[in-house]
Amino acid sequence: MPSGYPVPTNGGSEEEQRQFVENVFIALENHPSIVFMGYFLLNDFSPASAYNYSLYYGVGGNPLFEEYLASLGLRRYANATAKVFMLQVRVYILTLTFFFFGCS
Repeated sequence: MPSGYPVPTNGGSEEEQRQFVENVFIALENHPSIVFMGYFLLNDFSPASAYNYSLYYGVGGNPLFEEYLASLGLRRYANATAKVFMLQVRVYILTLTFFFFGCS
């Protein structure tokens, strides 16, 4: 199950991203039939990468789509600082790893 939530400057917020990611982990806990979840994207894309991906998706030159692509990560491209939910993602991953694999 791939997932991701953008934080573009034209709408959306880090708090909304936090809520989305939290709900993804709650869904994983409540639905053991989900055996894999990939979060797209750990780090925001650079502007150049966002532009190249927009070309790949056939909408090159669309600044709103490029901003959408460039804001999917849990860390900011400009300074690699964590967005609001990054620490909680780490806690959830450790919890799920312990739950699924019995790690200590």
